[in-house]
Amino acid sequence: MYGGAYGPKRWIFVGGVIIIAGVVVLWRAGVFSSLPAGSREVSALDVRSLPSVVVQNEAGGSLSLADVIVGKPAVVALWASWCPFCKDEFPKLKAMKEEFGDALVVVAVNRGESPEAVAESGAVSVLGANIAVVRDVDDALYAAVGGFSMPEIIFVDKDGKIREQWRGPIHEEELSRHIVELIGY
Repeated sequence: MYGGAYGPKRWIFVGGVIIIAGVVVLWRAGVFSSLPAGSREVSALDVRSLPSVVVQNEAGGSLSLADVIVGKPAVVALWASWCPFCKDEFPKLKAMKEEFGDALVVVAVNRGESPEAVAESGAVSVLGANIAVVRDVDDALYAAVGGFSMPEIIFVDKDGKIREQWRGPIHEEELSRHIVELIGY
């Protein structure tokens, strides 16, 4: 009655695979974070400078992330080519850069992947010339800011202080609201 290709062992296996896949998707979205979903407010006591990390530009040259930001409010997006949620953020980041122009610096920091993986991701063509796409070869920034989910978006004030950190996907309206608060419009 339960034999053949559709026996109970097969259904248990299929069910287990579906549950595991669901858990992985939810984990990647930050659902299991000990912090509230979405934004992580930074209290006045917790405000700290953006960690000093060395990143690589498209040409392979090394530079300090602080040098990329250059004394302006910034949105720093941590991403990876294997993260579909990260790629969904690219058009939003581009729209924000176009909307706020020179008042805002946007930097897309890849989490330690090869130059080939970054090139194949299409990030540079999607984000455009006004957004710096850099590689954090050692993935040091993600570790230093306590990264937990993907993407991680860090809102940095003109003095280089982290004002907020968003975990997981963000709606364009929410992203715009955080930027307006950061810039002070």
